[in-house]
Amino acid sequence: MNVDDDDDSSVGKAEEEARKRRQKIISGQMWSKENSKQTSDEDAGKSGGESSSKAALPGPKFRSYIPHDERLAANKAEVGKPVQVEELIKDQLEAGKMESVAHSIDLENLAPKKIDWDLKRNISKKLNKLERRTKRAMAEIIRERIRKQSGDQVEIN
Repeated sequence: MNVDDDDDSSVGKAEEEARKRRQKIISGQMWSKENSKQTSDEDAGKSGGESSSKAALPGPKFRSYIPHDERLAANKAEVGKPVQVEELIKDQLEAGKMESVAHSIDLENLAPKKIDWDLKRNISKKLNKLERRTKRAMAEIIRERIRKQSGDQVEIN
């Protein structure tokens, strides 16, 4: 029975919270309506009847277009004056005249101690393979000579 009592109280709390939220929303809507009426009355008094949304929108700015209508001529953007960039260019040119990196680097330190180290590295696998074949071929030649010599000795005896 205690469980049912808890459910009723939690449902009652949820309904109470929902009712409070509704009241806050309604009061907020009323407040925003009152506020908007006051601001529209103030805008009407200041701007001669224009609404606040129209007054808040910016007018067009004509930068490259010359308007034909006199009402739009007020929105024409002012022509900008060219900026003097000679000083900026001089500074950049002076910065570029700094000592080049090639003069500050000593080429002797960059050069390898052994000039052909990269060649040896690149062909080392091929050389190892060729060396094994050469040893194998030399061993065959030596064996053939030994066979010939042993064959000659057999014939002489």
